[in-house]
Amino acid sequence: MTNDAGAQGRPVIPANYADLVTMARAHVDALTYGHAAWGFGRTESWAVDLDAGTIEWTLPDNVIARAPVQLIGTWASDLGSYRWAWDHPAASPGSAPAAQAVREFATTNGIAELQPVEFECSRESARDFASVAVLIGDLHGLYVGQASRTALAYLGFGGVSLSRAD
Repeated sequence: MTNDAGAQGRPVIPANYADLVTMARAHVDALTYGHAAWGFGRTESWAVDLDAGTIEWTLPDNVIARAPVQLIGTWASDLGSYRWAWDHPAASPGSAPAAQAVREFATTNGIAELQPVEFECSRESARDFASVAVLIGDLHGLYVGQASRTALAYLGFGGVSLSRAD
């Protein structure tokens, strides 16, 4: 992956870790703020089907929000470790393009912090890694869901559609 985003009308993605994380945090915060218009953050429940590549949120008044989704990574609270989806048992091969894009970007630009498949980190750092994937993968948002008692799933999603449940 080359860093020619500026030629496509997107900002140039920084090739050093600190600046990349700063940009990714701001990017995801802005996306999250924009998604508040349809009810993101006020959902009653959520469900994801990684095989189908979809996420669904149930909102008040029987409104359903749906979007394409991909696993970016997971954070295990009991181990304090993050694992990228590009080599994750929950992600089928080819189902984690944003995480794979981070891997390629990190390798190309020598960003050591993003290259290991699994490593110890804080919950805040895990969100930073996932935010980098949203930025590099050109996703529309980041959702963090409780995958199990001790694991959080970091999910990147695309365009959201709304409908009413019958």
